[in-house]
Amino acid sequence: LTNQNPIFTLFGPAWNSGAALFGLNPNSSVDDVGFLMAIVDELSGLYNVDQSRIYMFGESMGGFMTNRVACEQSERIAAIGTALGTIGDNITCNPSSAIPALHIHGTADGTVPYSNNPYGMDAEELVDYWVNENEAETVPVVTNRPDSQPDGLTVEEYYHNNSTNGADVNFLKVNNHDHSWISFPDHDVDFAVEIWNFVSRFRNIESVGIEVEQVQNEITVFPNPFNQGGFTLNGLNASQGKLTLTTIAGREAYSLIGQIPNRITPENLSDGIYWLKVENEAGIHWKKLVKD
Repeated sequence: LTNQNPIFTLFGPAWNSGAALFGLNPNSSVDDVGFLMAIVDELSGLYNVDQSRIYMFGESMGGFMTNRVACEQSERIAAIGTALGTIGDNITCNPSSAIPALHIHGTADGTVPYSNNPYGMDAEELVDYWVNENEAETVPVVTNRPDSQPDGLTVEEYYHNNSTNGADVNFLKVNNHDHSWISFPDHDVDFAVEIWNFVSRFRNIESVGIEVEQVQNEITVFPNPFNQGGFTLNGLNASQGKLTLTTIAGREAYSLIGQIPNRITPENLSDGIYWLKVENEAGIHWKKLVKD
């Protein structure tokens, strides 16, 4: 999401992110959350998009917008990364599920201040919000990153682990840094690398829905996620029928017809989400599986 100066964009192009000043909210009638999710839906219809790995990140005004999407679409986003933009004053954040979050902020930011932010939450306030919302550990693991580049900056990392639901929260405090994007090799930290390294660790296996034709005699699958060793079906009693594994994009990746064994060991499957469909005399059964 693009970087915008909040002061300028109050009266010009800007995301409807909830960032506001003196009660003014740019483009408050525009459904930018809907717009961004429509892009996700459009791309998912054209390509084999892993719906469990949809991430969002943004800088400055884009950071405000990313946080707004997390507040309103947490069930579809696997993780977020934000830099130099927090949660705006003109929205009420009420996520429906926990969401892993990384935030990066400079202590000398003169556009979206680290403290006394006129547009929304302060940097540490934002981190505390996601820690509380995700039920992460309140006491972080603190690391002082190596300081090898002569850029006048130092980086403190505050990592809040989450043993409850896996939705970790990480904060990079960049001392003496202003309102700009930084990267290797001129600095000790690269915003893009930090964001990708964080968000790519997470997968939202509850993110996909399907219209079920018929479900009878519920079956169970173990383990799920499964690996190259396959998985075991319980509840079918070695029935006759058809079994298929289909990608999110609708491509059939594996099938068998006839006697359905309890142990299924499909070969040459890429990691990702699959729909297991079993059709037998009892009806049609659906299960969402993750190959990892």
